[in-house]
Amino acid sequence: MAATMLMCMVLNASAANPPSWEDGLGGKDQLNTRCWRPGEPLDWVRPGLIDSLIEEGFDYFHITAESTRKKGYNKGACYMRQDSLEVLFIEGDMRYICYDPVNRTNSSQSVVVGYNYYSLPYWYNGELCFQNGQSNWYRHSHRHFHSRQNGQLEMRATGPAPNGVDQSLVFAGDSASYFITFLGKLEESEKPALVFTLPHRSQDWIYLGKLHPSIKRLRNWTRTYTLKDYWVFTYDSFATVIRKHDLAITQVPSKVAISHKAKVESSALSPNKWQAIKGNTFYYNWNGTTVIENFDESVVGAQWKPLFVPFDLPSKAPSSEAQPNLSYLVALLLGGIGGAFLLRGMRASRRPKTTLTKAPIDPGQPTPMLLMLMSRRGELLSTHALDQLFDHHHVASSETRRSKRSRTIQMINMESTARYGGDIIHRERSDVDKRVMNYRIELDETA
Repeated sequence: MAATMLMCMVLNASAANPPSWEDGLGGKDQLNTRCWRPGEPLDWVRPGLIDSLIEEGFDYFHITAESTRKKGYNKGACYMRQDSLEVLFIEGDMRYICYDPVNRTNSSQSVVVGYNYYSLPYWYNGELCFQNGQSNWYRHSHRHFHSRQNGQLEMRATGPAPNGVDQSLVFAGDSASYFITFLGKLEESEKPALVFTLPHRSQDWIYLGKLHPSIKRLRNWTRTYTLKDYWVFTYDSFATVIRKHDLAITQVPSKVAISHKAKVESSALSPNKWQAIKGNTFYYNWNGTTVIENFDESVVGAQWKPLFVPFDLPSKAPSSEAQPNLSYLVALLLGGIGGAFLLRGMRASRRPKTTLTKAPIDPGQPTPMLLMLMSRRGELLSTHALDQLFDHHHVASSETRRSKRSRTIQMINMESTARYGGDIIHRERSDVDKRVMNYRIELDETA
């Protein structure tokens, strides 16, 4: 308890004289080669490199920069962009966070250094967030974010973390973070790798199941690369690719992974080495050579498997046709089926948070949404009525409502097909106006 209180005090401390970008220019501090001023590692980067990468329109890039005062001492400069949001920051140093990379204006009031090494950065509700990481002395599973209101690094509380989560592979989606837990190299691990999730809106850790047994080679604490439609981890000469829309996983030979393996084996610390992402294309630059890999092309013909085997099901499925039975759970996790009902239930119950150690839905129990639709079979609903049912009617943007509606229908029909053999929501154009879409609630005759 005392350690937690001390950590909270450190994270919310503010400097008497807020650090500024100007303090970091020049690199003239000779007192300690391992000390750097806020934002100073950006000045170690080759002149013009950051600006040129921003101008290329990358969604993400990471640059390894070498200290001008000690050869071989490197720091990582990271850039991320999402819609109109962009940020530039230094790994392991929260004293400099810039939301205006062109002018390099420092928006941080934090004094936290050495806390978010190897953290996974991601956007959530317009905030720069970090999951897991390493402080100067230990690895942690904390969830924290940078507050735009006060400039501080703040913690977002969670329940007690499951064992091993601090040592896991981490990736974050729009609604949750995911954790594949094992020690060291998967092929050398004697225990199965477990998969957990932590919804961004919740304090509860949820156990999903075991990593699919077809995945044999992984290394924990590998950097996560977040592409438009995939999460990618490189190890040896292969890339592990997780598909965002259904949490399916595969492993494929990768040009980027081969290049990274060559760098690791050479033990060379290359200043101004960088990796970048644009859409589903990965750019890997080392020693002046850039390798470009489009993962839409890399996964053509790949054998996709579900990320996890839930509820300790047998590792070998009876047939490939049985695999879609997992999809209703994946759908729920991706925020489609039960998101509105889950949120509504949370608001209604106001019950204390608890830590979950098992998957939230019994495979024998349909989701509340599907049960309710089953009770309304035979009805024909307008688009507005369906949006009210899904709790989407309050969304202002018609394009966003359409996207949410389509995804929710897809997820519900996936569960319906898995349980009863057919779709339950069917699109029908109006007889009066063909531009108008209605939705019939009825199970297919094959169900």
